[in-house]
Parts: sequence; C-alpha cells; structure tokens
Amino acid sequence: MRKLVSASSREIVAERKNQRYVTERKPLCEDLTIFSVLIFLSVSMFLYVPDLVAEYAAHMQWNLPENAKARLGKGGLSGDIAYSPDGTLFAVVSFIGIWLYDAETGEEQAVFIADENDVAGIAFSPDGAKLAIALFKHNFVQLWDVETGLIETTFLGYGGGTTCVAFSPDGAKLICGSWGGTVQLWDVSTREIIETLIIGDNGEAHTEGTRAVTTVSFSPDGTLLAVGSNDGTVQLWDVGTREPTATLQHDSSIMSVVFNPDGNILAVGSEDGKVSLWDMRKGVLKSDFVAHQRVSSLAFSPDGKTLASGGSRFISDKDRVRLWDVASGELKSNLIGHTDDVDSIVFSPDGTTLVSSSRAGNIVRFFDVASGELKFNLTGYFSSIDNIIFSPDGQTLVSSSGTEGRDATVQLWDVGTGTPKAHLSACKQIVYNASVPGGVPLVGCFNSETGLELYDVVTGDLKTTFSESEWVLSVALSPDSKILATASGLGDSTVRLWDVETGTLTTGLWHKEVVNGVVFSPDNTKLAIRSWDGNVVYLWDSNTHQPIGTLKQRTRLVSMVFSPDGRTLVCSSVNSMVYLWDVGTRELIRTLQQDNSSIHDDSIISVAFSPDGRTLACGTDYNGISLWNVESGTLKSTFVGQGYVKSVVFSPDGSLLASGSDDGTILFWELVPEFGKQTPLPADVNEDGAVNIQD
Repeated sequence: MRKLVSASSREIVAERKNQRYVTERKPLCEDLTIFSVLIFLSVSMFLYVPDLVAEYAAHMQWNLPENAKARLGKGGLSGDIAYSPDGTLFAVVSFIGIWLYDAETGEEQAVFIADENDVAGIAFSPDGAKLAIALFKHNFVQLWDVETGLIETTFLGYGGGTTCVAFSPDGAKLICGSWGGTVQLWDVSTREIIETLIIGDNGEAHTEGTRAVTTVSFSPDGTLLAVGSNDGTVQLWDVGTREPTATLQHDSSIMSVVFNPDGNILAVGSEDGKVSLWDMRKGVLKSDFVAHQRVSSLAFSPDGKTLASGGSRFISDKDRVRLWDVASGELKSNLIGHTDDVDSIVFSPDGTTLVSSSRAGNIVRFFDVASGELKFNLTGYFSSIDNIIFSPDGQTLVSSSGTEGRDATVQLWDVGTGTPKAHLSACKQIVYNASVPGGVPLVGCFNSETGLELYDVVTGDLKTTFSESEWVLSVALSPDSKILATASGLGDSTVRLWDVETGTLTTGLWHKEVVNGVVFSPDNTKLAIRSWDGNVVYLWDSNTHQPIGTLKQRTRLVSMVFSPDGRTLVCSSVNSMVYLWDVGTRELIRTLQQDNSSIHDDSIISVAFSPDGRTLACGTDYNGISLWNVESGTLKSTFVGQGYVKSVVFSPDGSLLASGSDDGTILFWELVPEFGKQTPLPADVNEDGAVNIQD
C-alpha cells in the first residue's frame, strides 16, 4: 500500500508553510415550490442502543480537522474537473478541496484540503506529476505534488482574485488569470514570474486591467495564448514576445476557450449560448451556432473531429451535454443524464469517455462517447448541509440540504458507517428543522398548490397536508407531536398552530413583525417566537395562546433553543454573543463570548444543548464550534476546521457531536466522557443526579 501525504491550504493560508497529513492511497491501476423541515414524531418504536461501533470508509477519515472522527459528504461541487494526462486519475473540485479518483473505477484515492469554497480552477502538469490549484479569495496558485500530496510552492496573484490556471504544453510555464484583468506567466522550474499581461478595454493592452479574465488556453505548440474576458473579447497573445496579436469580439461574456489538437481552430463558448469556431490560420470566423442557453465549457476530442459543449438547457434536459461535428458544425448527439445545468466537461486522454459535472445537481457523470451510455457517476456531494438531527436510537442521522433550491435532499445516514441509507427526493427546497426526542423522521415540504405536506422519510409516504398558503420561513413541532407551528414570510406576521393528526388550523398568534423562528419548550407549555428584525423573542403560552413576555437585545438574534429542562432559553447573535435567559423570570442569566479568538469573530449560526443540559455547542459562520459549560459559563473546548456551521446536534447519549456546514459536509466530533451522561452516584438508584428519599 502506498502512502499519500496531503496538505491543507487552510494551514498554508494561516501559517504560509507546509502541513502534512497522511492518508491511505490505493494503487493506481417534480416541479414543486416547496420548503421543508426535519421533524421527529414522538413514538415508542425506537429504543436507544448505546456503544455503537463505528466502521468508516478510509476516505471519510482523510485529512480531518483535529478531534473530528469522520466526514460525511464530500462538499458541494465547485465545478472544475480534470483528467491526469495518462488517464489514470480524475480530479474533482469541491467546496472543501480536490478529490482524486481512480478514473476507471471511480474509487476515491485522496483528498487535498483547500480553503472553503475557494478553488476557482485546476490543471495537471503535462507529466501528471503536479496539480495547480487556483484560489480565488486568496488570490494565488498552489502547486501540489500529486504523488506525495504536498504543496511545493505558491504563486502569488496580481490584480484581484485568481480565476483560472493552465500549464504550457511543455510544462515549463504556468499561467493564471485574475478577476482584476491580468494574466500572469510564471516559470515553473525557477518559480519566478516571467510577465504580467494586462487585459484592457475591448482587448486592447494598456497599463490598468479593467476586465475580468474568465478563461485561458495555450495553443498545442505553446506559442499562442488565448485569454477570454467578461467583456466578450478573446485576446490572443504571442507567448515569446508577450505582445497581443489579435482580438476576437463576441456579444457576451466568454465562458470557455479551447484550441483543437493541431491548433488550427479556436473554439469559444459564450454566456449567450453561442459557440464560435475561429480559423487560426486565416484569422477569421469559421462558423458559429447556438448550443445552449448558456455555454459553460467546451472540449475537443483527442482526434479533433468532435467538439463537446456543456451548459444550460436549450430546448429540453436532453441537450445539456452535446457533441458536434467540427468539420460541418452539425450536431452529432446529446449525452443524456443531467437534469441540471452542466458547468464543466472533459474528454479522457484516449477519447473514449466524456465526463461532465453539474454544480446544481452535485453530480459528476462518466459517459461512453461511442454509445452515449452512462458508465457511472461520482456522488456524495451536497451544496449545503442546512439541518441535521439524530434518530432517538442514535444509529441514524438525518440531514437536509438545499435551502437555495440546489441539491434539495433529505438524506438518512448510518451513524456507525457514515454511509447513506436512503433519501427523500420529493422536496426541492429545504429549511429549518425541529425535533422531538423519540420518534419517526418526517419531512415537511411546502407545496404552493396544496400547502405544507408532511412525509415519512423512511417510506416516502405523505402523512398530513396543512393548507398553509404562505411562504413558510420556520416550523416547530410540539413535544407531544400534536401541534405544528408555522411562521410565514410574505408580509404575514402570523404564527399558525395546526393539528398534526387532522391537518386543520387551530389558531393563529398575531405579531407586529414578520416571524422567522419558532420553537416549543420541552414541557410543551411555551412557544418562543423570534421576529424578522431578530432582536426580540416573544414568549407565548402554548395552551392558552396568550403572550407571556418578551426577551430583547440590541443585536440581531440568529438561533434559539430551550434547555432540556425548559428553564433556560439560549439565543445566539450576529455579534458573536450567546445569551442565556431564565424563562420563568425572563431575566438574562449570562452572556457567553470567547475573547481573542477567531471562533467567535463572526455570527453564531447554530446552538444545541447536550442531552444532560450541561454543555452548549455553538457553531459559527466562519471556522469552528465552541463548547461551553452552561452552569459556570466557561469555555470547555473549541473545534476548528469546518466553515459556516449551520447546524449542530448531540447524539442521544451525548458522546458524539455532529455539525453540518455550508461547505456540504457533516463532521462527527468525538467528545470526552464529561460531555455525555452524568455518572450516577453510588446511592443514586433512580439516576436522577441526587441521593434522596426517592432512592
């Protein structure tokens, strides 16, 4: 077994030095407008099963942050893909970095961790030994050793975020384009910059870059460089003299430029859906045609006879990946399989396979070019993990993804193995979750035609329909599973209470402001309602439907949760503060804030109590989770390495913390015993934490 050592660019950004992580590497050989919410209906069919033995696949434990024990999901697809020159490896860019696969089997080989959702483009060196990674926000290009997984060097960008990268055919030069309108030419061996090319208005070179570079390509002989920009121009440069030689004008932003194998034709794909074929010998337009509503990517077959185009649908879902005859410009065939826009396509070096990726669909598809048949898919990508919840027995984790309508999925995971068990595909937009200890997982989908629909996640059966006619921002299920509270968001400031069994409306709680958060207390007596402006929480009696009081802060409140005993309400905020209120007196008990740390420099998006109520987990929108002692208000520990933590939840026994992130991954964090159940006192027969007459 060969060892592959990977490095994390998060560490490179923070410390500007290589960090080594060792991983194992195998040998190289329904149109609904809907919202949803995860809900656990309280029933007694589940019994808690402790001491779950975890057996995770190797790739789930590669390059994990410290204290994490497994990663579920591979992050959202970022778009770019690439074959290694020998065709044995295939690289896929996700929100967490670059995944390497065996190109024949689709098996994971390694993951290189990069900064969250920052990789704008990748390119293999011609010998396959190096992988160049363009990082947009940090504005540099990293050069990775494919065999060892180490970052060899970093090329600093110029003029805005780095947007694209490419090697010269001989591998001696590296180019990177920028959002600021520049192209940098680097010497790979000396790591020295050769020239910075300024791309100006209408393709005319001058001293200040004013147009974003979107795509670059070397001619096969390495003498010419094509630079596409968002002003609709493709500028051609002589690599030897570093002077512009011609400008090719188009009607919209340039999305892709690629030379055919002999360098006589340059194909240009633009945002208006056109493909233009330019004759490089004569310097004239050979032909053009409309391929898609929007062209995202182009690729020539190795023999140069076929041009593949990928983009958004033109007439139907069947035309997202299309093959064109280069000589005649006629359509040869469509490769059918994608139901969402395609962002990147590439031929295998032998021309037998075409691979396409879709960010919206979070899927990579391998097609047989000759037959047009689908060979296999690369899956496990999620655009965002918005909500997570454990089943009462602790053996299943349910996650929801896709609040922005991308990859809207309700997924069930086996906690012991980290593998997907089942998913519900009926919901296309998924938001906010509520939970009740003990129960069957349900998902609520908002259908603009019928209202809010509750589905059994396991069976996919529709359970109840509520005639909710407004856009739902938040829902909550009462602990006795009898009442569902919904908060609507289109100018409606009413919280509606529904009978879960019959689906009928029981009452409405009117507010002056639009409501975007609701949660029941564990004893079923109170309902906390957070206003749209976010700095006020209203407490209502859930039985009498009368207001109890308000909790106010000067800053916007983001997330709220009751303690397991219902005595404390916790609210997080955008100013890195966490507020704990006494529900009975409505007095502020304490404020939690971690000083001098990046963990709490930003908004605290999610909060969760441990089952015993002694620990509070807080997830931020930047890079971590903090764990607090609720009684003392002191910080216990911090977990870093996962960006924008949108949901945190403890396992039923308190031994495991799960966190769902905007990067499309779920991390399992193993907790020390003190985070779990309190060890009973020797004489504490009923294990209520006290020795008294009841024992």
